[in-house]
Formats: sequence, C-alpha cells, structure tokens
Amino acid sequence: MNDTPSLVNAMYRRLLANLTGEERLRFASESFESAKVIVRASLSGIEGDIELRKKVFLRFYGNDVGEMFAKKFFEHLAVDSRQ
Repeated sequence: MNDTPSLVNAMYRRLLANLTGEERLRFASESFESAKVIVRASLSGIEGDIELRKKVFLRFYGNDVGEMFAKKFFEHLAVDSRQ
C-alpha cells in the first residue's frame, strides 16, 4: 500500500539524500528502536522473555522468513536462554 502523495515522497527522498551515511544509519536505528517499543507495548501481558522475543520476531519478520528458519531461531533462543 502506498498512500503517500508523490510530492511528499519526493521531498522525503531529497531529505534522506542530503544526509550523510552516518546520519541515515542513526535515523534508521532510531526508527527501528521506536518500532520495537511500539510492538512491545502491543504485546503486553506476555509471560517470559523468550515468548516476548518470539512474538517480536514474528511481528517484524514473520512474513519474510520460512517456517523452518523461525523454528531454528526459536530453538536458538531456547538454548541461548539456558546458558
């Protein structure tokens, strides 16, 4: 879905083009951190760190990774939490 007017899109692209690589990286990192805060807030009431991490992973990447990858990632979380 793209409901952003083309003029606004062009302005945004110019804004990003005028940033240094470091500024773009910082902007992306801060945006991702903000997105994680919003996702975690929407998942309130989940018990346990591992279960929360699974839900956050699925919210961000669930449409982009296969079932086998997600299963292996969750196994890694379980092993990592025991160490």
